[in-house]
Amino acid sequence: MLSIADNATGSPQQVSLSGTGVAPAASISPATWTFGSQVLNTTSSASVVTLSNGGTASLTISGVTVTGDFAQTNTCGTSLAAGSSCTIGVTFSPTAIGSRSGILAIADNVTGSPQQVSLYGTGVAAGNLGVSPTSVALGSVVVGQTGSQTVTITNSGGSSVIVSSVSLSGTGLGVSGLSTPFTLAANQSNTFTVTVTPANSGSVTGTVYLTNNSPTASVSIPVTATGVAAPSHQVMVQWSASTSNVTGYNTYRGTVSGGPYSKLTATPVAATTYDDQSVQAGGQYYYVVTSVAADSTESAYSNEASATIPTP
Repeated sequence: MLSIADNATGSPQQVSLSGTGVAPAASISPATWTFGSQVLNTTSSASVVTLSNGGTASLTISGVTVTGDFAQTNTCGTSLAAGSSCTIGVTFSPTAIGSRSGILAIADNVTGSPQQVSLYGTGVAAGNLGVSPTSVALGSVVVGQTGSQTVTITNSGGSSVIVSSVSLSGTGLGVSGLSTPFTLAANQSNTFTVTVTPANSGSVTGTVYLTNNSPTASVSIPVTATGVAAPSHQVMVQWSASTSNVTGYNTYRGTVSGGPYSKLTATPVAATTYDDQSVQAGGQYYYVVTSVAADSTESAYSNEASATIPTP
């Protein structure tokens, strides 16, 4: 109310006055931000902080600063209208391993300036993929058969490693127990099997490659073996001569103890030995012998003898 006292009728003269007070009001969200683990000397994706002016007057922004292993870009400018907001993108680039912290600060013209956000993150070493053994030497492997060796892969770094593919060079090599892509967390291990199946006699060489996103981007595992021909096997069956008057002996063989048996000799043989050269690696065989008289009468089966053939 404006009041003017004077000597006129109706004094004092009065005027009613009204108005609205205005002021900016700054708020920031979130008040704390944690980035988690980030590989040393690499930059995280940006996390967004929002500055809002909930007041009735423009907010004057005199500066946006950040400390520690953090950086910022913003859309705020120098003034923020009443009822509007702007964004600040913050990134984390650790320069040391371990816990890291910093402050995002916005200086403005409201009470309590600067507005602040506490920033946290952890610097970790890059993932590092290693293998044990570093090479595979399978020695002699029979042609057509498979030699194998278990290999352990370990991530000895501080962050995950993604193995994107496995590739092979060399003939007869194989890998089992891995399905790509797969992720190895920090200090995690996995195993797989390297195989070699020689097609021919002689040296076999090759390499297994593990493509990954660690500093050792392509781990290589040399593989060697020697293809050798399968050994031949034979069984020498020997018995005591009959005390009767006989013209020879027949040798029989079965694969089940007690028979049935198949005759190996086309005609009786006079010798008291028989060399069976038709056995197979890994087989189990059972033998009996009969004696044959001059009139072709054949005796009953002898006691059974067995033989186990090694592999290969």
